[in-house]
Amino acid sequence: MRTLFALLICFLSFSTFAQKINSEESEITFSVYNMTVNEVEGTMTGLSGDVNFDPDDPSTATFDVELDASTVFTSNKLRDRHLRNKKNLFYVELFPTLKFKSTEIIENSDYGYTVVGTLTIRDMSKEVRIPFKMVEKDNKIHLKGDITLNRLDYGLGEGIKPMMISEDIEATILCVLDRE
Repeated sequence: MRTLFALLICFLSFSTFAQKINSEESEITFSVYNMTVNEVEGTMTGLSGDVNFDPDDPSTATFDVELDASTVFTSNKLRDRHLRNKKNLFYVELFPTLKFKSTEIIENSDYGYTVVGTLTIRDMSKEVRIPFKMVEKDNKIHLKGDITLNRLDYGLGEGIKPMMISEDIEATILCVLDRE
């Protein structure tokens, strides 16, 4: 009887790893240099999609998520409008979302986990590796990772010299998952 009870508890524990993205608490923060000396910081929200993450068996995890490009915010209305509407930047009318689909999750001792997958921005796709850590709090799972992207890999700011906007964009991804 104890064995049956223990198996039931284990089964219920594993079944609680079905997750829903908490779009209100999830966000991407980013920074990029302007004129080589001014750091511009911003956020993007509206993360949605499917995440299946079991820290006890990360090899079975999958991420298939989208980010609403129109949510880009840098505390400057003119710059935000420029980022959303210029054809050589996010151009949300034609490219409303940024997409990520995982192909592999690797558990590692240095950072926790690394998700490997395809990032698509402006219909340009590239394989990326995002190291991330997982923290459980308030019955939620917080997945937090950092990545450096070259904006030109995705056609962002083509024709804009690196002195005006640095090629590298530093981003921190916070994906908060509610347990269902």
